[in-house]
Amino acid sequence: MIHHKGTSVFGLTLALYLGTVSSAQALPGQNVQTVMRWVQNHALLSPFERGIGELSGLPFYNSQAKVENGTVVFAMNPTDRTDKIVGEEIIAYQTQSNAGNTIFTRTNSEGLGIVQRIYDQSLTNDFQKSKYVARVEFNYVDLRFFQGKRFGYSTVSFKQPTDGQWFYHFRVISLENLNGLILGEQQCRRQSADGCE
Repeated sequence: MIHHKGTSVFGLTLALYLGTVSSAQALPGQNVQTVMRWVQNHALLSPFERGIGELSGLPFYNSQAKVENGTVVFAMNPTDRTDKIVGEEIIAYQTQSNAGNTIFTRTNSEGLGIVQRIYDQSLTNDFQKSKYVARVEFNYVDLRFFQGKRFGYSTVSFKQPTDGQWFYHFRVISLENLNGLILGEQQCRRQSADGCE
């Protein structure tokens, strides 16, 4: 399982149903406190739980919910230890069904539905119309990058070798950080097929 910044993306509870709350303040580049208030007032989400990455020492926030076929998590990672600005946000889906299929694609209605429930139609459309720009494959992991007009995106699908669980991640990234993340993952792949800490 990939851990970005030394954090796992599974945490506390969120409810996942279609809602009407605007997501304008819940995106990378926003103030952490603003996004926390958005989550607090979001009709679908429970409050974040804060943690500190064991390897990086960086703060992270997440919440999770049980859904029909597995678990869905919404996670937020600040840019640094000052804990002021959101660097990236991740939707993670864990399931024992759909094994081998990629959930978060530009055409998969299940994955797009999850993205729309957490965010809104505008961000979902940006992802659907985004340009596929890179792919990095590790053992058990397929990582793909996309460039939209508003944000960059990455999708991950991987199988946990110990229990057969499948994990799918959808990550929203600021456009200015997209190329650096791609280069970092490519460098990591050159060093190891198993991924980097």
